[in-house]
Parts: sequence; C-alpha cells; structure tokens
Amino acid sequence: MNTIRLVFVWLVGLSAALAQDAPVIVIGAVISQTGAQADLGREYARGVELWRDAVNADGGLLGRRVELRVLDDGSHARRNAELYGRLINEEKVDLLIGPYGSAATLIAAGEAERARRVMVNGAGPAAVVHGRGPRYLFQSAIPYSAYGIGVLEIAAEAGFRRLLILARDEPAALEAAEAARAAAGKTFTVGEIEVFRPGLTNFATQVAKARATQAEAWIAFGDVREAAEMVKTFRELDYAPALFFVSGASHARLVALLVQDA
Repeated sequence: MNTIRLVFVWLVGLSAALAQDAPVIVIGAVISQTGAQADLGREYARGVELWRDAVNADGGLLGRRVELRVLDDGSHARRNAELYGRLINEEKVDLLIGPYGSAATLIAAGEAERARRVMVNGAGPAAVVHGRGPRYLFQSAIPYSAYGIGVLEIAAEAGFRRLLILARDEPAALEAAEAARAAAGKTFTVGEIEVFRPGLTNFATQVAKARATQAEAWIAFGDVREAAEMVKTFRELDYAPALFFVSGASHARLVALLVQDA
C-alpha cells in the first residue's frame, strides 16, 4: 500500500513537471489601444488579460500555459487584415481572439478563414460578422439583436404593454432596436422606432411622443452621453417612465455625467 502511495505521489509530481515544461499556447489578438476606440479597446484588452490569468492559475489550457500576443490597430479596422496576417504567418500563434468592433472583426475573420485558424469573436456583435456562416469563427460576444431581450422580459413580468423604442442613428443601435421591436411581437404595443441623431442633448420631442402614446417603458439604444441627456430632460420636464432602459447607461461614466441625478 505504501508503495502504491509513493508511486501515485511520484506520478503527480512528474505530471506537474511535464506541464511546466510543456510548450505554451500562444493566442494572438489585435485590440485598439490608441485612436478613437482606445478607451473601450483597453477595457476589452484587460478582460482578455484577466481571462489569461484565470486560466493559467487554474492549470492552463489543456495543461499548457497561455501567452498573449497583442497588437494595436490604432482604431483603424482595415489594418486588421495586415496585423492578423502577421500573427498567423510571422508570430505563428496557435489561436486567435478577434479585435474590438464589428467592422474590424469582419476583416479579421477573413484572415482566420483563409488560414483555417480558430478565432473567438469577443467584441464583434453585428449580425453581418456571422452572416456568411464562417467555419472557424466562434461568437462569445452578445449580439446586438439580444441587447433588448432582457428588458422586454422585465416589462412583460411587470405587466407593461406600451413601449417607446428609441435608437441612435447608427448601425449598431438600429440593429438592436429593430431586433427588440421584432421581439416585442404581439405582447406589446409599440410604434415605429424613434431615431435620434448622435449627440442629441434634448429629448423633449421624444418625451412628448411617450406621453402621447402613454408609453410605460422607455427603451433606448445609444451611448452613455445620450443616456445622461435623457435623464436630464426627464428632470426638466418632470417626466418619469415606469421602466427606463438605455444600453449606454451601463457605463461607469454615467455617474460622472449626472452626479447626484445618477
């Protein structure tokens, strides 16, 4: 019995030693760290780094330690063809993580497909990214079409039936809003999507529409600045919908923009 125990301990030690000597798994990614998308890109990069650290702390991926090779596209989507080509052909990475943004991911996916390299789509939520049925691209990001599903479930549980759906005039917000409107189906009463221009600072027209239609839920797809302006408009007009949802309101900057009104 003691001999068996000693053999077992020896095997455990040998396995640990082999795992440490095993080749690493190199994962490549191109993430905006400069340019217009830098703030969001850096947050995405930190998330990828946290994943690497958690995996390595848990023994690695398939028993192999994970290393990252991260390049910067300077917030220019078109650079991803060149940079993912470098990761595949020069850096010889084993796996790929997609860049930040749908346009960049669509371009990067083309390189992955041509090279037959597995890529995880972590930040390309637009439907067009997977529209051609790629074989090597796997989505972990929540698609824009799912952004409004949770709030529709909340509205239904609360017994609300009349909705006002708003969207910033740009592809991502419009895709999310259109999907939410379609998902509303016969459960809710909802009119046409109220499209507003980017950077709008006064939502009085939309508040008037909400009051006229007796909307119980205000469901909007925009950025954090617009979320703040909506709240400011509500306060000025003494208006408060029973349910208020804005996709951009999840950003930490909302508190800084609204202070006590947050």
